[in-house]
Amino acid sequence: MKKIIFSSLIALFVLPVFSQNNPAVSPATTNQNDSPWDLYGSKSIETSKVPQAASQNFNRDYANRSNVSWYSYEKGYMAVYSGNNAANNASYEGVLYDPSGKMLGAVKRVNPSTLPPDVQENMKKVAINPSTPYIYVITSSNGRVTYATNPGGLWSEFDQNGKPMEK
Repeated sequence: MKKIIFSSLIALFVLPVFSQNNPAVSPATTNQNDSPWDLYGSKSIETSKVPQAASQNFNRDYANRSNVSWYSYEKGYMAVYSGNNAANNASYEGVLYDPSGKMLGAVKRVNPSTLPPDVQENMKKVAINPSTPYIYVITSSNGRVTYATNPGGLWSEFDQNGKPMEK
């Protein structure tokens, strides 16, 4: 009798732990990627704080991505995931959304040495130094490529040729 009562008590406490399942949380929207993503001073946020339209658009368009982290910044939200280093030299990649969930573009965090030589030369004049660990390559939804970096704590943006952009 004691064994039956003891077994029943164990089952009451152990089964709920192993049976927890939340089908509403997609693997592509978990916030497990511990990337030091700092584009535009962004801050990591929980997936539940992301507008539903942005989350749905990301899950539809990037369903094969996993370990996604969400960030907020002054212009909206970013979904960030590990990049494919061999294919595009990106350590992390992301997708930018406005507050309404509309995609603004894609972004990759790359080593400055992987940029085209003319872009490197132009950026070296004002921003890149030997201690710059990465540059963000931003491709807008219309295909326009720009670059961003944070030398000395101030964000600088560059056009497709690596020349400084007006703020």
